[in-house]
Amino acid sequence: MPKTGTTVLQNTMSLAAVELRSKGVLYPRSGRSAVAHHAFAETLRNEGPAERAAFISSLALEVESSRAVGPELRLALISSEALSRLCLAEPAADFAEFLVAPRPSLEGTAVIFLREITSFLESSYLQRTRALSLYHSFEAHLGPHHKWLESFLWGLSIMKARMGEAFEIVLATKGYDVLRAFESRLKLPNLFLDSPSQKLPSNVQPSLKGQVALANFEWLKDQVGFNIEKKALWRLLSGGEVFSDDVKKFTVYKPGQRAQIAATFSVILKEAGFYDYAAMSEDLPPQTMPYHSLDRAALTRSDLAALVALRDKIEP
Repeated sequence: MPKTGTTVLQNTMSLAAVELRSKGVLYPRSGRSAVAHHAFAETLRNEGPAERAAFISSLALEVESSRAVGPELRLALISSEALSRLCLAEPAADFAEFLVAPRPSLEGTAVIFLREITSFLESSYLQRTRALSLYHSFEAHLGPHHKWLESFLWGLSIMKARMGEAFEIVLATKGYDVLRAFESRLKLPNLFLDSPSQKLPSNVQPSLKGQVALANFEWLKDQVGFNIEKKALWRLLSGGEVFSDDVKKFTVYKPGQRAQIAATFSVILKEAGFYDYAAMSEDLPPQTMPYHSLDRAALTRSDLAALVALRDKIEP
């Protein structure tokens, strides 16, 4: 599932690929787009049997080559949050059948990590608005997720029924650490993944004004009067203070709204039999962060002037 530490995990696994192989774990290049296996996910979602077979042949060849030159190979790990789209009701049965036995020489298992639903909804909303530079309200974002969750849960149920013990659901509960979780799962020494993970660039989330700037990117360029390179702006926002009187931590849940949303989705979860997943949203802590919408008014004239002063660093 997205927003469960996938970026940290995938970047770390990619950096540590050689060390992992020495411990019997292959992080395949087959199906990888940069650090994650998004190309594999896209092949399964959008391509036919021939393309799927071509990928599996490539993976099998990589596995056999790895077996021939290194210590005993225990497993190959494929990771992509895009694979969760194949867990929806319609493609789930086909996905499950494919995973169990992609070809005679390979056996597949699936592990899906789930995040507390209200936290996931807020985090996915903020990521979507800044990544797409497309502002829409949080309420509009929440709307379609009721049907999505019903389809997702039904798909997970189908996969569990088809795959049995080869399918596992893990709840990313409070205190969940993706690197510790995978060290245990892959039978790696404790703290084995810390050294490569420390080489990753900082992934500081934008403050309120930074989030507003990225969510309203086209409007922002019109306001300052010149083109802006988004990656350059992101680096500045992640690296320190850009805007005055900024809010570093905030929520887009209106007072009382998170508990209301949790109750609504809890009904869907329990009706589908996912009681442990529903329990993750029980007894949510009181809202301690201030509520803010991604209103353009958050950016003042002085904030826009600050960007103009940084023109030589953010203009393409």
